[in-house]
Amino acid sequence: MHFRFVQQSTRVAAIPQIHFSGTADTVVPTEAAQRFVRAVQAAGGRCVQLQLAPGLGHDGDWAGRWRAMLAEAPSCPASSTAAP
Repeated sequence: MHFRFVQQSTRVAAIPQIHFSGTADTVVPTEAAQRFVRAVQAAGGRCVQLQLAPGLGHDGDWAGRWRAMLAEAPSCPASSTAAP
């Protein structure tokens, strides 16, 4: 499967980021998020991470989890050159 958005990884590599992916999502599978995170890292991104939401599908209860998810900040390496 080819994910065209991976091509954008170089454009966002310097931005600290957390990607959330539901393990039961068949619309945007976890593999897509994993591939994007790897592409950002390959493009020099040092502050990118993936957080899995076990059992959550694309149309799952994301609204019930957003508050906690948005409270998280990316954990960047101390030597990261990415802006906070």
